[in-house]
Amino acid sequence: MPYSIIEELSAKYVENRSKFFSYAFFCDSEEKQREILKGIKSEHIGCSHVCFASNINERFYSSDDREPSGTAGAQIEGAIKRSELVNVLVVVVRYFGGVKLGTQHLSGAYRLSSEMVIDNNTTKVEKYFAYSSCASYDTFSEIKRIATKNGLKIFDEKFDENVKFCIFLRENQENLLKNKCFLQKMDKFCYF
Repeated sequence: MPYSIIEELSAKYVENRSKFFSYAFFCDSEEKQREILKGIKSEHIGCSHVCFASNINERFYSSDDREPSGTAGAQIEGAIKRSELVNVLVVVVRYFGGVKLGTQHLSGAYRLSSEMVIDNNTTKVEKYFAYSSCASYDTFSEIKRIATKNGLKIFDEKFDENVKFCIFLRENQENLLKNKCFLQKMDKFCYF
């Protein structure tokens, strides 16, 4: 069962005068990731490195930002994987303290900094798949009641002669709407 973070957190860790500021964000798109990273970089203009890893809808991204290969991004990604997190971005900002840490201590500092904003900050989430459909106004009202009762998310509603809409369903939930409308599975999913 996958998890995501409960709240955006930040933490500070110091290793041999180098300062590491870590942040955890809910992040479900590459565009949101770019915006968050841009904000972090503008907030920490004088920093040495802005390293990160993310899992956005089961796709991993990471960056060592000029740190030795595998010492930053891979450590942050490892913390995300061990916690089974999805739709999360973890950023660790380093201010060099004048003392080289060596790859082992540097890797440990990035791993620990990541874990500080992840540990005790997770909640279970479930995978939902997107479906598109069309229904009469009366049927759509009934579908909305079913969706509300079962915690389903309806989106992209278009009202014309009939109602065209999309809905997120968990695996095997198609039966809830089987007799109400035809569901066309889309190539899209998310976690709630």
